[in-house]
Amino acid sequence: MSSIEGPWAFVYWQHDERRLWFGRDVFGRRSLLLHLPDHEGDHLQLCSVAEKPSRDSPTHKSPPACDRSHGDDLSATFPASDFLPLRLVVGEAVASRVGAPEARVPLAGDAAWVERTEEGLRRGGDGVSLGSCVDAAAQTTAGELEGVLAEAVRVRVHRQGAPCPACAAARLRRVADDNGQSDDARSSVQGRAKVVCGHAKVAVLFSGGLDSAVIAALADRFVPAGEPIDLLNVAFELRSNSAANTNARKAKNKPRSEEESSEGDAGGGSRDTEERNFAVPDRETGKLVLGELRRISPTRPWNFVMIDVTKEELRRKRAEIISHLVYPLDTVLDDSIGCAIWFAARGVGRVVMETGATEIYRSLARVVLVGMGADEQLAGYSRHRTKYRESGWSGLVREVEMEVSRISERNLGRDDRIICDHGKEARFPFLDENVVSFLNSLPMWKKALLSLPRGVGEKLLLRLVAENLGLPLAARLPKRAIQFGSRIAKLENSREKASDVCARLKTEKEKGKEEEEGKASDVCARLKTEEEGEEEEEGKASDVCARLTTEEEGEEEEEGKASNVCARLKTEKEEGKEEEEEKALDVCAHLKTEQEEGEEEGKETSRERASDVCARLKTEKGEGLGCYVQNLVEFPESRDL
Repeated sequence: MSSIEGPWAFVYWQHDERRLWFGRDVFGRRSLLLHLPDHEGDHLQLCSVAEKPSRDSPTHKSPPACDRSHGDDLSATFPASDFLPLRLVVGEAVASRVGAPEARVPLAGDAAWVERTEEGLRRGGDGVSLGSCVDAAAQTTAGELEGVLAEAVRVRVHRQGAPCPACAAARLRRVADDNGQSDDARSSVQGRAKVVCGHAKVAVLFSGGLDSAVIAALADRFVPAGEPIDLLNVAFELRSNSAANTNARKAKNKPRSEEESSEGDAGGGSRDTEERNFAVPDRETGKLVLGELRRISPTRPWNFVMIDVTKEELRRKRAEIISHLVYPLDTVLDDSIGCAIWFAARGVGRVVMETGATEIYRSLARVVLVGMGADEQLAGYSRHRTKYRESGWSGLVREVEMEVSRISERNLGRDDRIICDHGKEARFPFLDENVVSFLNSLPMWKKALLSLPRGVGEKLLLRLVAENLGLPLAARLPKRAIQFGSRIAKLENSREKASDVCARLKTEKEKGKEEEEGKASDVCARLKTEEEGEEEEEGKASDVCARLTTEEEGEEEEEGKASNVCARLKTEKEEGKEEEEEKALDVCAHLKTEQEEGEEEGKETSRERASDVCARLKTEKGEGLGCYVQNLVEFPESRDL
């Protein structure tokens, strides 16, 4: 199994050895989830998709697609009496043939070639083809990539002769209706039952970007002539209608022909409004690249399926379905990409007919071509530029190798589960073993030159292929991730980070537990106790609730002595001790001995002021009178009192 090429995942029970085998292909293109028992009564689980559990339920992980460290018998991790011996199969043989990315850095002649190519592309500018700015060697390499990539597309789209589900069901209904007729009638029925399916059998996840445009152009070579190809383009409703309102005002002031006026009045202007609400970047680039495809293949029926998703539908489908398919992944990035792919693969949207009318359309294609793998191998992400600036060619090679090694865990299992939910199969031409092997054999500087601007330097080799296919516009488009191009990232919280755990993917049970435990960023007001609610009203949310303090603490706060021990709680004995040890600025005169008074008189005299009331003249009974005299000196208006 480890030497089989192509996507696969399996679970096999070897009865004679009582051993369970499982695994998946070298890139992990098919979903496989594993849960290992971790407590008594728990069970081993191997599945392709699992319902998202509550926090108390078992968690699943994707077993490694190619990791020799996991190739040993896993039964050692289980009690022998309870669990079966397990063997994990990984694609070691295929991994050895595919190899790792070429790690050479440009030296001497190679460095001179890089410098010449970069200089030529800089001089060329936007209006000049990329191919005219590079030498023959670069064009030859681009032609070789086009050849291996075309073969990868061919093996994924040929032999799609079976009718689509709708036509197959219609054929079965005809046979069932005519069952029981004579032999002659039955033979004629069988002839009529061979329904010719005119629906598209191949679809492309189509953002209008470089990767999807190249795949669509290559698919055109091998899909039978006259057969439609569905281009699935997803857009999420724009959160702000400010741009739409601006466009509406411009359209209102623009003169319209009689034909446009009648069409707008008949539709109530709904079509224009709908277009504006979903005018996301991927929709606009998709329409532009669609024009290029129609130019290079004018006889092909290209079904540009505009899949529009409202915020309400997004929330509903995420809670009902998508959150379970994305599981066990749980980040904001997984939520955004997972939702975009699910709606795109469903294929329910609008198409513009040749007459110009818009009709509701549902793609019945069972094969969906996906461009995953191009950015990872050809340095298409912005983080690749960052790594190149920080660590040069060697750092970039390490980053690309890491991207490919973790693609099974980060992307492919999730995408497979999501697309298969619609009864369709995802196929990845850029992850064909021959394509990966060819790209790994090339030094990095022949695949990308990241010192050049966006839209040129990243995936440079694939851009040359696009130009050779007749797609000059697509060849110049910069990388735009699906979550940004479809605007799903803008529809939700724009301040989130892609690596954050996505709260929207959590089940209601999980959310309830987090709220009860106070682990959410803001504790839900509905779950607060009555005491906390009263604290908010009093503006004391950060202080200890007054009703939870003891009666003694309450009395202390009223007297402004929260930090001191309440005098009322002291025993008489404690008060007596404190009075004896009291260290006021002036020790009470009537408690001093005559000797102490004599000793202090000399000291105090030097500190006294002439206007001070003399404490030495006071008798024990006259202390109170002395206080009144002092008050009369300081406040003459109180003399009458």
